Amino acid sequence: MSTPRKQILAIGLNAGVGQQHAELTQERIMETMKEELKKLDQANFELSHHSVDPTLPLETLISEAKKQFQSKPWDGITIGNGVRGNPDFTNIFEKLVNLAIQHAKTADGVPLRMAFPLLPSDVTAAVLRVFPETKTA
Repeated sequence: MSTPRKQILAIGLNAGVGQQHAELTQERIMETMKEELKKLDQANFELSHHSVDPTLPLETLISEAKKQFQSKPWDGITIGNGVRGNPDFTNIFEKLVNLAIQHAKTADGVPLRMAFPLLPSDVTAAVLRVFPETKTA
């Protein structure tokens, strides 16, 4: 019997909004995320992505994130450095972490795991850090 795929929600900043790395264009981010999806797929993870737009009113941004957290059971959530590493978005980061704790549920009742990649190319490494029992192909 095969092991169920672990469900991961990756939260990242909309490209071009408050970016700290000019080279991270929308095209580059999407290209990198496709590569990360392949790696995670090989390690038995299914990745969904949610973009955060800090130009939206905070209530709207939080409402959208809450819907994502409640949309299905998640084994893990990543929050990228674009949200976490920008001092202007500290309030957003804190609200996302607390929303995840309050509203994201795992399928089997085990505690939710959270990872914090530095770049889009670090998503797989970050996920594997918090799921060390996972064997990679």
